[in-house]
Amino acid sequence: MLNCRIAKGADPIRVICDTNLSIPLESNIVKTAKEIKTIIAYSDISDINKMNKLKEQDIELLNIPHTKCGIDLKRLMKILR
Repeated sequence: MLNCRIAKGADPIRVICDTNLSIPLESNIVKTAKEIKTIIAYSDISDINKMNKLKEQDIELLNIPHTKCGIDLKRLMKILR
């Protein structure tokens, strides 16, 4: 869930790197995104329908260029800071 487990603690913003947006729409992360701010960084996507469904759940999508190893983490950190 990537949420706070401390009683009365604040949930952090969830940031997920998912190059191909392979996160299942049925996952607990997606189901709770309206309650806990969630950002998904991706690089390659061909499923616009899935992008729209994630946005409907109030998930912020960041299109980040990728390197040989995956999402460009340096660029992502600059955007998130």
